[in-house]
Amino acid sequence: MSPSAFQASHPALPEVRRRNRTSRQDLPVVLQRIAVVYLVAALAWLHLGPRSRVALTLSLLAGYWLAMVLIPVPGHGAGDLSPDGNLAGWLDHLVLGRHT
Repeated sequence: MSPSAFQASHPALPEVRRRNRTSRQDLPVVLQRIAVVYLVAALAWLHLGPRSRVALTLSLLAGYWLAMVLIPVPGHGAGDLSPDGNLAGWLDHLVLGRHT
């Protein structure tokens, strides 16, 4: 079967190719996030005791949730948790630019 005949018989194939290309473009963003979080976690581990680490973890989780729900994103408003309308995605585009 020729490639064009295979593609004609499987109409979803271009969508799969597009999705795979997008996931490869997301790799630099993911690696940058991992590096930043690793740095912060290493510094916290070195300079905080066990109880302080737990308090920091709970504070960061609560703060992240409050920020995602309460801070409005330009063009989407507050509390929009969709991939295009959430605060984390907007900040990624603002800070990392075209890599997101």
